[in-house]
Amino acid sequence: IKEKDLWKYFAFIYALYFIGYFGLILADVYYIDDLKRSKDGYFDFLNFSRYLSENLSKLIHLNLHHNTDISPITQFIAMMFLSFGSILLVKIISKQLSYFALIASTPLGLSPFFLENMSYKFDSPFMSIAIISPIFAFLFFRRNFVFFIISILMILITLNTYQAGNSIYIILSLFFIFKISIQAKQLHYIFNKITICIISYVIGMGIYKFFILKETDGYVSSGIIKENFITEVFKNISKTLNIYKEVLHNSAYEYILYFAIIAFLIATFKQAKINKFNSITIGVFFIIISFILSQGSYLILTKPLWDSRAFNAFGIILAIIFIYTIKTKIYKIELGKILAIFGTYFLIIQANSYANALKAQDEFSKMRIEFMFSDLNRLTPLDNKFQVYIKSGGINNAPTVDNSAANFPIINRLVFQRLSSNWFWSANSNFVNLGLKGEYVLGPCNDSENKIIQTLDTSMHKITKYDNNCFIVEFHK
Repeated sequence: IKEKDLWKYFAFIYALYFIGYFGLILADVYYIDDLKRSKDGYFDFLNFSRYLSENLSKLIHLNLHHNTDISPITQFIAMMFLSFGSILLVKIISKQLSYFALIASTPLGLSPFFLENMSYKFDSPFMSIAIISPIFAFLFFRRNFVFFIISILMILITLNTYQAGNSIYIILSLFFIFKISIQAKQLHYIFNKITICIISYVIGMGIYKFFILKETDGYVSSGIIKENFITEVFKNISKTLNIYKEVLHNSAYEYILYFAIIAFLIATFKQAKINKFNSITIGVFFIIISFILSQGSYLILTKPLWDSRAFNAFGIILAIIFIYTIKTKIYKIELGKILAIFGTYFLIIQANSYANALKAQDEFSKMRIEFMFSDLNRLTPLDNKFQVYIKSGGINNAPTVDNSAANFPIINRLVFQRLSSNWFWSANSNFVNLGLKGEYVLGPCNDSENKIIQTLDTSMHKITKYDNNCFIVEFHK
């Protein structure tokens, strides 16, 4: 990219992402996998065939065998990648960088779903690489063979860092097909581009599937649907769209997005070189199909990942809409710029509200752990040979969490520490990280032959001690 003020643009978009994630950096909370990685120092990306993540993590931590918590450096690196991604996205859509276009690009990295990706201290750089890699390929869209080769390489980079990013390539392909369709390109040219995009995607996915991927079948599966294929795919599509509705429902961003879609269609109408009304039809078709296919290859998996971190394409769809409409005016009113500003402002305050809620819940859960262990400390043997099982379903949200969720529905989908039973990343890892003694198990440590020795019931929890030094904890809501 030959831009005189490239680094000024980079500093500008980086500053926006930094403001957006400033609260998350201040919160300094270990998110799910972070709990174990921060204590045990393992990399553990190979279990999900993320070979590039594994090796890049070793590079970032300058250690081949052990990593440590170096946050917020990892999140700074992630924001660097997101900033380059925004610059690339603006360049391929509007051809020219501008500050307003960069503002419009922020959904790429500040999407409500991507808040979860950035919450991971150890994973966030690689999740960022996964979503920006496909963007790079489209710099070469006009050069068929180069585009074909680079597309395959970028898809493989995405799959070896975070597989959910595979859908980014699909959305960008749809956008470029939309773009050349309204520019009155000949049908054979359009068909040729569609063919290259499809073949590139299939080859990239095929190489990964058959030569790189280690099949998994746990809480998610890499297996493809074999029975009732069409029915199951439609179920996955329906679930995807319902999740989008849930996250946007009654939020200010829902209405900003509605206006942005209208502005997108107006921009399409003005820029089209074909029949104007046909161009609007193509524009509507692009938006609908983009949301339908936004989970990419996950739509055909038997057990796809439904956590927020998997919805990578949602952000790029929004970014495309806002960037494409940035020059849209109605009666000299800069509608595109106004929508971009309000949209980005919403995403920034949403990100910081989430971070504050995450911190509040973390402190709330640790307070409950401290109360619990204070009571356990009076009941457990001095040799620390005892087991603890959390029997109840965990604790409530901290008041801050519920209040924040009223304005930002995505907060209801993100993972907060509620000390849940039978979930490894909750009570178990929290206790171990805090250096508490004893063994914390994910299933009952007593049986019908064990007798109750002592019971302690408080306003916070109930602790039952058995004769085999098993302690059953039931948190009160």
